[in-house]
Amino acid sequence: MPTAAAERGCRNGNAHACTEAGLSYRNGRGVVRNETTAAGYYQRGCDGGDPYGCVDLGQLYFQGAGLTRDDSKAASLYQKGCDAGVAAGCLFLGGMYQTGRSLPRDEPRAFNLFVKACDGNNVAACNEAAMMMEPGRGGTRDDARAFQFLKKSCDGNFLLGCRNLGIRYEEGRGVPRNDQLALQVFQKACSGALGVACTNIGDMFAQGRGVPKSDAEAKVFYGKACDAGDQNGCRLKGGG
Repeated sequence: MPTAAAERGCRNGNAHACTEAGLSYRNGRGVVRNETTAAGYYQRGCDGGDPYGCVDLGQLYFQGAGLTRDDSKAASLYQKGCDAGVAAGCLFLGGMYQTGRSLPRDEPRAFNLFVKACDGNNVAACNEAAMMMEPGRGGTRDDARAFQFLKKSCDGNFLLGCRNLGIRYEEGRGVPRNDQLALQVFQKACSGALGVACTNIGDMFAQGRGVPKSDAEAKVFYGKACDAGDQNGCRLKGGG
């Protein structure tokens, strides 16, 4: 929605338009970026009944962007959004319970929130839910279920989910081992500039797993990993 139309709609009492105006100011979309102004619009959106405005306002409080940082307000706003079906609110609240940031650390609760967000098609949350099913992470270990979470995450183009899915294919956890499918999802993540996935491909070439062994090809992918900021890729590229 164009910023002028969003501001006009907000003045006329359209709560979602207020949230859209906030997004414009938060991202500098057609206006000078101003997070304090964004916060004001998000507040109006939230007060008017748009739960997306509540979650976006919570992000500003959580980050201390345009507002004084206030984790308690952030958590309350995330909860409000989550209760109204905004998956991102569940994801962000789950993260606070997972890390114990200004809330009692509660990994089972975090896991349930990630699952709720994943069910709402937040693909980052699907990855988080899968990772919490590792031993000692708060969820009951279930490799088959974790695989399904990761597949949904990767299918939704969350690159870290693709990388973690590739690891499952490599190890045969929750699915029969398949180096070709591992390579396929690693390539998807590497093409999106996720450096660690490029390193995974380099390792496959270096070891001849699923591909012909080739130190030259391994170095190509370690170089891509390094260029994307993966320090392990930099180390392997240099042969150190």
